Amino acid sequence: MFISSNQFHNPPATYKEVAYSCLAIFKSEWKILFGLSASAFVSATVTCILLGLVLFFLFREQIEYLLGSEMSGGNRYLAEGIDIISSFLKRKNQEVDNPSAFSIAALFVVAALFLLSILLTGSTYNAAATHAVAVTYTGHSPCMKSSVQYGMKKAWSVLAYQTLLSLGGFALLSITLILPAEIGIKTHNSTFLIIGSFLSIFVFWFLQSLLAVSIPVIVIENKTALEGLKRSYEMCKNSKWFTFNAIFMYNFLLGLITQLLVILMCLLPQAILSLGLIVVNMVLLSLFPIVFVVIYISLSVRNEGLTLRSFSVLMGRSYLGDEVLDLNKIETQMTNMNIKKDPNPQQIV
Repeated sequence: MFISSNQFHNPPATYKEVAYSCLAIFKSEWKILFGLSASAFVSATVTCILLGLVLFFLFREQIEYLLGSEMSGGNRYLAEGIDIISSFLKRKNQEVDNPSAFSIAALFVVAALFLLSILLTGSTYNAAATHAVAVTYTGHSPCMKSSVQYGMKKAWSVLAYQTLLSLGGFALLSITLILPAEIGIKTHNSTFLIIGSFLSIFVFWFLQSLLAVSIPVIVIENKTALEGLKRSYEMCKNSKWFTFNAIFMYNFLLGLITQLLVILMCLLPQAILSLGLIVVNMVLLSLFPIVFVVIYISLSVRNEGLTLRSFSVLMGRSYLGDEVLDLNKIETQMTNMNIKKDPNPQQIV
C-alpha cells in the first residue's frame, strides 16, 4: 500500500527513491491507471479508424488526386505505397478529374479535426492520470470518472503546453542536429553528425528536466500553459540535476526493459506478440505521469515546505488527519456517562 504521509516526511531525493515511489504508486493504484491508459488507447484507435473510413468514403477522389494514383482498394493502397508516393511526386496520373478547391480544403479541415481530437485524447489522459496520482498523495483513492472529468477541463492547457514544448524542441533540434548534419555533409565529415546527435539528446533531456513538472503544475495548481512553464522552471532550476538524473534513468530503464520484452515476445506467435506489445505500451503509458508527479511533490516538499494538509486543501480533499478519532477521549467520555464499552466493536468502514 502506498503511504502518502511518508512522501511528505521523507520525500525522494535521488533517482532510486523516485523509482521506488513510482513503483509503490503503480502497485497501489494500477487498476485505475491501467484503466485510464486503456481508455485513451481505445479512444485513439477508434478515432483513427473513423478517420480512415471518412477519408476513404467521403474524400476518395480528393485523395486520389493528391496522391496522383487511383485507389482500387485498401489492399492495393497498402501494397503499392511506394508507387503511390512516387506517382504523387511525379504527377503521373491524369485519369482522375480535378476536384474543386473547396473539396480539397474540406479534406484538410476534416483531417485536421481528427488529428486535433487524437491530440486532445492524449492531453486528457495526461491530465486525468496526473490528477489521479495527485489524489493518491492525499491518502484518498482516486475515482476514474472524476479524474477524467477534470482531465477534460485541463486538456486544452496541457495541449497548449505540449505544442509549445514541441516547437521549442524542434527549434533546438534544428540548431543541435540539423545544422551540424548539414556542415558534416558539406565537409564530408561524419564527426559533426555524431556530435550533433549526442548534443541534441542531451539538450532535449536537459530541457525536459527544467520543464518536468509543467503538467503537474497545470493540473494541480490550475495554471495555464505559459504559467506552467514558468512555474516549472522556477521549481526545477535549483534541482535540475536531480530531475535530469530521474528522467534520464526513467527513459533509460524503460527503454531497456521494453527492448528486452520485445525480444522475448518475438519468440511467441504473432497474435500473442501484438497483444503483448499493446499491454506493454499501456503499462508504460500508465507509469509516465507518475514520474513527474513524484518529482513535483519532492521539489514542493523539500524546497517550498509543502505539507500533506496544505496539499489536501489544494486538491480539494479532506485532510485525513482531521478525521482521526481520539479514542482515549471517547472512552473517557463514555466512562463519565456510565456507558459500557462494546467488547466486540465493529470496524467502521
